[in-house]
Amino acid sequence: MLVALHVGQFAFAGIVAAVIVGLATAVASRRVGEREGISEARVTTLIKAEGVVEPVLKQAGLGCGAASPRSLSARWSCSKWCRSHSPGLSLVA
Repeated sequence: MLVALHVGQFAFAGIVAAVIVGLATAVASRRVGEREGISEARVTTLIKAEGVVEPVLKQAGLGCGAASPRSLSARWSCSKWCRSHSPGLSLVA
C-alpha cells in the first residue's frame, strides 16, 4: 500500500509538471507565431509594393519613392492616388 501511495504521488507530480511545461510552451509558441506572422506580413507587403505598385507609379510618372515626396501630405496624396487608380489592387493577400 505504501508503494502505491508513492507511485501515485510521483505520477501526480509528473502530470503537474507536464501541464506546466505544456502551458509555458503554448504561451511561447503563440508569441513566436505572432512575431513571425507580423514579420511575414511586412515582407509580403514590401514585395507587393515594390513589384506591383512601384512600377505602376513609375509608369504614371509619379516618383513616390522615399525621397521624392517632401511632406506627409505629398505621401498621403500619392497613397490616395494609388487607391483611386487601381481599385482592384490589394496589398494584403
